[in-house]
Amino acid sequence: LCYYTLRKIISLSETKVVVLTGKTSLFERTILSLSKEMNFDVVFIPHGIPCSEIDLYHQKYPYYLVPNKSSQETLIQRGYPKDKIENVGPVIFDDLIKYKKNVVEEESILLITSPLVEDNLMFKKIYFHNVRKILSTISKSGYAVTIKLHPREKNLKNYLKIIKNLNLKKTKVICGADREVLYHQIAKNKILIHFHSTAALEAMLLDKII
Repeated sequence: LCYYTLRKIISLSETKVVVLTGKTSLFERTILSLSKEMNFDVVFIPHGIPCSEIDLYHQKYPYYLVPNKSSQETLIQRGYPKDKIENVGPVIFDDLIKYKKNVVEEESILLITSPLVEDNLMFKKIYFHNVRKILSTISKSGYAVTIKLHPREKNLKNYLKIIKNLNLKKTKVICGADREVLYHQIAKNKILIHFHSTAALEAMLLDKII
């Protein structure tokens, strides 16, 4: 369904270029597949750590806009076509600048999670056992805690269950893909705890404890 829907949209709109910020979802993989079949270009601007899983582009290499020279050199070493790489700087962090001084920092902790269960990198039971241990330990600090879920996570009720069972009155969960919400939370909280997230880089730029 995704394939035929996107194919029709691209055909009717006479699309010449598609811009992607990710490369692993069904939508993104379908776009990459269709780019060769329908002869349109793809521009990839990574929203996370670049240079990973470039073998996904075996059908047709998109234009890769990288954030630094190191990423550019890594891609070239891995066999990515030089004429398809452009070093444009870390444009994904451009919106971060307004949070440098305009948000009052609180004595609190932000826990940024990752879709480790959804990506089959960890069993659900083990993942939430670890989350429970982490939240239990954090609660002893007396800090208020905000848990920011990754947009692709599907197990909100498991987090809420842990919070209820541990009686964590100073812990809350927020969801959604709005980057403004994420940046506000990073700026607002003094400490960031993450599970391998680009948010750690954003927090470093805002001088947070990680």
